[in-house]
Amino acid sequence: MYVVHRSLISIAATLGQYVGELQKGTWIEKIPYFFMRNQKQGYNLVFNGYMYKKEASFKYSVNWICSDGNGKRLNENKCAARAITKTDGGIKLGRNAHNHPPRFTGNNVPAKLIFQGNLAT
Repeated sequence: MYVVHRSLISIAATLGQYVGELQKGTWIEKIPYFFMRNQKQGYNLVFNGYMYKKEASFKYSVNWICSDGNGKRLNENKCAARAITKTDGGIKLGRNAHNHPPRFTGNNVPAKLIFQGNLAT
C-alpha cells in the first residue's frame, strides 16, 4: 500500500521526483525508475527523488546503495538506504530509511535522465 495518492505518484514518478514515503521490503511494479550516466560511464539509479549507485550485479537483479555520503572514507553521515531492481522490471526498497532529504524535488530534476524501466547488466 502506498502512503501517497496514486495519481500524484504517476505524475511525479515520470520525472524521477520525490513523491513521498513508499512501502519498504515489497516489490513495486508500477512506478517507473530512471538511470543516468555517472562520471565512470556506469549508471546511477534515480528513484523517488534519490540517487543510488550500483553495489552489486547478479543474474536477475542489481543491488543499489544511496549515493549520498557513500564515497566518503569516514563513516559519518553515510546513508544506509538501499534498493534492488529486477532485470525484468520492478524495484524493492530496503528496510533502512534515508537520513537526508531527497535530492530531486519539484523542478530540481536532472536533465540527463536517459531511460526508465529496467537496465540489462
